[in-house]
Amino acid sequence: MNFDLEEELQKLIDNDKLSEAVQLAENELSKYKGTDFPKIIGKNLLNQVEEFEKYLDSVFRKMKMRSSIKNFFKIQEKFSTKAIYATINGFSINYDLWFVDFFKFDFIGALDDLDWLADGQELSINPFVLKEFKDIQQIYKVHHENKMYEYDEHEEAADICDYVVILRFYELFIEVVNKGKLKNKEWAKLSVWMGSHDCELTYRIN
Repeated sequence: MNFDLEEELQKLIDNDKLSEAVQLAENELSKYKGTDFPKIIGKNLLNQVEEFEKYLDSVFRKMKMRSSIKNFFKIQEKFSTKAIYATINGFSINYDLWFVDFFKFDFIGALDDLDWLADGQELSINPFVLKEFKDIQQIYKVHHENKMYEYDEHEEAADICDYVVILRFYELFIEVVNKGKLKNKEWAKLSVWMGSHDCELTYRIN
């Protein structure tokens, strides 16, 4: 990964400057015209906002239902979720399917030490599938199957494209949470943390 770029991106998103972070990553990626990865520039995941909102509605409805059933049978289980952590699978090498796993917490850990994010309880057995970047997934497939990672330019471009994918997911989730807040959705009031396997770039909402 490009750790200098990652550090700059983290500073921007820590200051709620996600648009600037996307622009920075895309500007860096645009320099790699000898590869196909710049094709992601200008693309986003916002066509899945409605689908994502319905997914979260369904997941939390099932969670509340489980709590109600257990309480009916005198098994006390208070709905006490305080935070959720959404993490994209290792998409750069798993190019056939890009999805998001969710974990819940009944506490919010330290802000300066995020190791606690590894201790969450899985929120749903069905991950949320990212569908809008099929053409980009194909680029990753060609990159790996043809061993293009052996060439510096292509591997550097792939690393920067990783950041763009991650940031565009953050953009999607933020949009969904903002819509949820307007509708007074319970899940939109939780502390939301977002990340990706094999990348330290982390974003927090609420």
